[in-house]
Amino acid sequence: MRRKMRQGGRQLLSRGGKESARAFRGDPGATLHFLRALWQLNHALESASRRMKRTYGVTGPERLFIRIVGEHPGITPSELADAISVDRSTVTPLLKHLGARKIVRRSRNPVDGRSVHLTLLAAGARIDGMGAGTIESCVHDVIASSEAYDVATAVALLVRMSQRLNAKSRSMYGRRAAEGVRSAESTTESGPPALAKSGRPRPKRRRK
Repeated sequence: MRRKMRQGGRQLLSRGGKESARAFRGDPGATLHFLRALWQLNHALESASRRMKRTYGVTGPERLFIRIVGEHPGITPSELADAISVDRSTVTPLLKHLGARKIVRRSRNPVDGRSVHLTLLAAGARIDGMGAGTIESCVHDVIASSEAYDVATAVALLVRMSQRLNAKSRSMYGRRAAEGVRSAESTTESGPPALAKSGRPRPKRRRK
């Protein structure tokens, strides 16, 4: 079955331009072909991230954070989270880890004393300057050897998928929260079960 999927994917990719796109959309297995490619990419990213950790001491996500801070000295954690489209709660523990390793400095704003600004320390600057052997260098090589239209299309498609998945997750969370509220309201209206002196629910009497 996997061989058939690989052969189908190659046939679709061998066609060019708009004809290839129409054929791919019309193929019943197009979704599986695409998901398989995404899973392969995810596995490759995780493997490369572990390799970077062993070789350079930082993972792929940590390197991304360092690169952004290097390009935008003084950026705040909230701005950093917005730049990579994640929640602030995802950024905070990673920044604390980088701060403990003397890679990133977290400085309080002298004016308001509350906002935090990020800059790279010497170790962070060295990591920021790395080239070969990083995930970024591999991605750069593939983009450099691809057509601009293909790169723009791929980016747009991945962004749309991320937005759709995030919206679906928020919708499911909202429904579960609403169901929890309705369940709590129904419990309040019906009242708690009668308790015996022991504090346990009193068993129902059987009718004779």
